[in-house]
Amino acid sequence: EYRFYLSLDKDCFVRCFARNSTGVFYGEVAYWQTQVSVPRVSVSPVSTVSDTAAYGGFLILGGDEFATMGNNIYAGLCWSREPHPTVGDDTVGILVQSVSGCLQLRGLQPATTYYVRSYLRNSRGVTYSEEEYRFTTQAKGLPAASPWRKLTRLPQVRNWAHILKSADKVYALSDGWKDYEIPYEPMQFWEFDLKREEWTRLADYPGSPMQSAYALEVDGAVYYGWGYVDMEGVPALSGEWWKYDPAGACWSRCADAPENQSDIVGLVADGQILLVGSQSIWRYLPVSDTYELTGMPSLWSGMNGYQAFSVDGRLFVEGRGVINEYIVEEALWEACGTPPLGIRNGSRLLQYGDRIFYFGGKRWNANGLNGCTTHLYEFDYRNRRFIRCADLPADAVYTLNQPATAPTGNIVSNNNELWEYLPDY
Repeated sequence: EYRFYLSLDKDCFVRCFARNSTGVFYGEVAYWQTQVSVPRVSVSPVSTVSDTAAYGGFLILGGDEFATMGNNIYAGLCWSREPHPTVGDDTVGILVQSVSGCLQLRGLQPATTYYVRSYLRNSRGVTYSEEEYRFTTQAKGLPAASPWRKLTRLPQVRNWAHILKSADKVYALSDGWKDYEIPYEPMQFWEFDLKREEWTRLADYPGSPMQSAYALEVDGAVYYGWGYVDMEGVPALSGEWWKYDPAGACWSRCADAPENQSDIVGLVADGQILLVGSQSIWRYLPVSDTYELTGMPSLWSGMNGYQAFSVDGRLFVEGRGVINEYIVEEALWEACGTPPLGIRNGSRLLQYGDRIFYFGGKRWNANGLNGCTTHLYEFDYRNRRFIRCADLPADAVYTLNQPATAPTGNIVSNNNELWEYLPDY
């Protein structure tokens, strides 16, 4: 018995053979036609609901299947006033170029309840999302309701490495990774006052340009470092650690990470800064500018760009689409969740109080990468499951920053715009 792999939607012929010193002998020919694979599709809860329109998103689940679906694949949303809408009802759709999209439902009636789900259609038929959502439009003249709110535009068109949000301010730190085709520019540091709604440029970051570093905000001060520096074209992990003091309006270098680690993750847990390394966990003490060893986990095989968060005294680390929890009593890591999309490089964690959200991820199309997806999931860490939330009401996320994992780090940027997610709008 043998297993072999075939192309989709093809005529296939096969026969067995036997060979010895006298010749080759063949069996009868068998024929079949392989099927066209149609992956599952998911729909997001609608957002930005006005009296006559709303936004919704589709997400194709299964990147490998999507890549082999062939041409002329359409995806979209269908809606009606009755449950279980189909493509025979009102629809909006597009020719599929990537795994996700955000579409606007138009021509709705005020103060009316609708049902919506997503669909995929090709020459073999139509498949619908398992989820179906009900929503009610606003009364005529009332403003649109949405958990997403556009805050402002970033001060300049450039790459932004980090977006941090405190109670009344948003901080933006530009990307400083060296590009051999573009002259190096200082890493700019800006502050946005949420009350006055204006940007102010602060002191530029003076340290080594880094990639996959961590920016944290604690007690009004901003800390940055523990990333990768450019060593003649080769990224090397650096223990550099810097602090921006708003009172003195200046940067100062703090003590470097205490030991060489193959990977580092920085986070704020219960108001304290933790350094989670591949060999150990340390607590950084700002007052004494020292590190205190807090735990020795089993070897954690990580990679740059991992994210971490802490809720209810529990420590979680996410990377490559897998969320792991550190079990203190047993001093080991335990996998506790994989988003429905599986491995999604480039996704970002947002934390809102004790709620964790998983946003975005690399977006693929026929030509390769095309920005990031706009989907949003809530990670229910108590029950270890993911819940689909309203997508960002934008066509695509082309510039996705690493948001703060502080209790108010619910900020993402898109096309030089800042958006805020408020789950309890």
